[in-house]
Amino acid sequence: MSDFKLPDPAIYNSSVPYPGKQAEIISDGLYLGYRIVTVRLYPVEYVPRAKELYLCSFDFSIDYSITQAKNNEFTMQSQSLYRYEMNKKNVKFLVENPEAVDNYDTKVQRVVQGKTVVYDFSASSNEKVGLRSQSVSVMDEQTPEYIIITCDSLKPAFQPLADWKTKKGIFTVIVTTEEINAGYSGSDLQEKIRNYLGYAATKWGNGLYVLLGGDINIIPARFIKGISNSALSFPSDKYYSVLACSWLVYQGNVFEGNPFSFLSNILGMVPVSNTHEVTTYTNKIIAYEKANGLGDLNYLKNNLYADAYLNESGGNLSGFAVKYIRDYTTSYVPLGINNKFICDNARCGGGMRYGSSGSNCDTINGQYNGDIELNRANFLSCLNTGVGLGIGKFHFIYHLDHSGASGMGTSNKDKGQGLNVLDMDSLTNGPSYQILMSGGCNPANFAYDCMGKHYLMNPTGGGVAFIGNTDDGLQK
Repeated sequence: MSDFKLPDPAIYNSSVPYPGKQAEIISDGLYLGYRIVTVRLYPVEYVPRAKELYLCSFDFSIDYSITQAKNNEFTMQSQSLYRYEMNKKNVKFLVENPEAVDNYDTKVQRVVQGKTVVYDFSASSNEKVGLRSQSVSVMDEQTPEYIIITCDSLKPAFQPLADWKTKKGIFTVIVTTEEINAGYSGSDLQEKIRNYLGYAATKWGNGLYVLLGGDINIIPARFIKGISNSALSFPSDKYYSVLACSWLVYQGNVFEGNPFSFLSNILGMVPVSNTHEVTTYTNKIIAYEKANGLGDLNYLKNNLYADAYLNESGGNLSGFAVKYIRDYTTSYVPLGINNKFICDNARCGGGMRYGSSGSNCDTINGQYNGDIELNRANFLSCLNTGVGLGIGKFHFIYHLDHSGASGMGTSNKDKGQGLNVLDMDSLTNGPSYQILMSGGCNPANFAYDCMGKHYLMNPTGGGVAFIGNTDDGLQK
C-alpha cells in the first residue's frame, strides 16, 4: 500500500491546463460475454499557475464497429437459463445504459433449462422456444453451473460439496488436473487449465462458477508482474478467469495480460493441501449454506468496517477516513443491516500519535467517527464475539490497513499492532461463520501460507470466504 504522494511541482507551476483532456476511454473489454466500455469524463479544468478553475461543457459520442467486437468473443454453444438471466442482471447493475443489455448479442446459440431448449438464437428469428415444444436431441448432457478443479487424490473429499451444490439446483461437476493435463494442449499445466476453461465457456457459456480446489502444488499459479512494482511478481487467479485476452511472457516465468479485459467466469479458490483441509472447508460451506447450526441467525445482518490511518507525513497521520465508509454504507448497504465501525481515533479525542492533519474526525448526525477504537484486542474481540457492541457477532467484515501475506494491521501506523496467522487459527466465532474482505496488501497471496488460508481452514472459527489482494492493495 503506497504512502501519500506530495504535490508535483511540475504540474502546480505550469500554465498548461490540467488534465488537458475532456474525455478518455479507460477500459474496453468483455464481462460475462458483454462488451463494456468505460469512459472517464473531466468536466473541470485547472490552470495551476494562474489558479484558475473552469467548468467545461461538452458533448461526446462513441463510434464502434460490430465486426471488430466479434473478433475477440467466443461463440457459446449453450448456456443455462439461470446464468443467462444472472449475467444480464449483473451487467445491468454495472452500466449506465441498462436498456441496451436486453438486445446485446452475447454469442450464445441456445439457452437451456436442464435438457430443454428455452431460447434458440441459432435460428434467424431468434424467437423464444416453448419449454416443451422443441426436441432436446441437440443437448447430449445437462449444462453445468459449477466446476470444481482439483487433483485425483482430493476428488473424493470434494464430492460432498459437489453433491450438495447439485442437490440445491446448481449442477456441479468435478474435473481433475490429471484429466486436464492429458486431454488439453498447453505449454504447462497452467495453460492447459486455462484452455480447458476456454473450452468450457465455449460449450456452456460465460458466467460459470469455478472453484480451484488446491494450493499451488495442486493448482499451479500463474505469476504476473506487480501492479505498482514491475520488479515483483505475484500469483493471480485472474489468469484463469479472464479468457478474452492474450497473456504474454513478461520476463522469465512472469506473465502480463490486458488489465482492461474482464471476467469470463466467476472464479474462486481454496488453497487446500490435503483431504483433512478439504473436509474442514466443505463442512463449513455446507453448514453455512444450509444455515444449519450457525447459532443466532440475526448475526447475518451485522457488518463491521475497520479503518486505520494509512499515511504519515511530518508526524501527522492520515488516511481513508471512516466517514467515507459511512457514506458508502448509507448509499449502498440495504436497510435492515446493522453497520458498526472500528477505527483509529474513534472518539476524536487524540492520543497516541494523532496529528492535526490526521484527525479525520467528522461528526455525523452527532455520532463519533467510530463505534470503538481500532487495536489488536478490540478487533479480535469483534471477530470472536462482537465485543459487546450490542448486536452480537458479525457476518461481513471489511478491513482496511497495511497488511502482508502473514499479517493484517489493526492500527499499524498509529499503534504498531496487527494480527498474524496464529490469530486466524485461534478464532472461536464458529459456527457463526463470516466473510472477510481486506483492502490491504497481500493477505490472500496464496504463494505463501497466507492469512486468507488460515481464516478458511480454522474448523472452529474464521469464515467461509476471504476476499483479498495477492498484490498491493489500495493505491493512494
